[in-house]
Amino acid sequence: MIKKILLAVDGSATSRKAVDYAMDVAKGLGSEVIILSVIDEALMRSYMNLVALDPMDISEPIEERMKKAAEANAKEAKNLFKERGIPAQISIRSGHPAEEIVSEAETVKADMIIMGSHGKTSLSIIGGVTFGVIHRDTEIPVLVVRK
Repeated sequence: MIKKILLAVDGSATSRKAVDYAMDVAKGLGSEVIILSVIDEALMRSYMNLVALDPMDISEPIEERMKKAAEANAKEAKNLFKERGIPAQISIRSGHPAEEIVSEAETVKADMIIMGSHGKTSLSIIGGVTFGVIHRDTEIPVLVVRK
């Protein structure tokens, strides 16, 4: 039985489709949902390296903006679940997104991970984060929602 679903969100169009799938699955099975948004630390460091300013001068504003974006993505999804009467919680983590998604799923003892095939930064055939999640050493099934 799927009692707990981890839903990874990043605000992309594919992520929004994954939210819709997760709502349908959770509603149909009576599952609880943990909505996870990950602050990609590598992306943040890359951005800081591209700018001409000293990274120490701008790291806090960039980190704060990324945190606010992660929280906004998760809250937007949670509001949709609330409208449909589906129990959902929010979790925000920082680190490598694929590692954090699997780690959170294992920590909360999720029975399934639902995520989009492509996120905001992926240009490949299958998103780099999604590829990383499905190839991690875990037994948790992953439902990948295509764009």
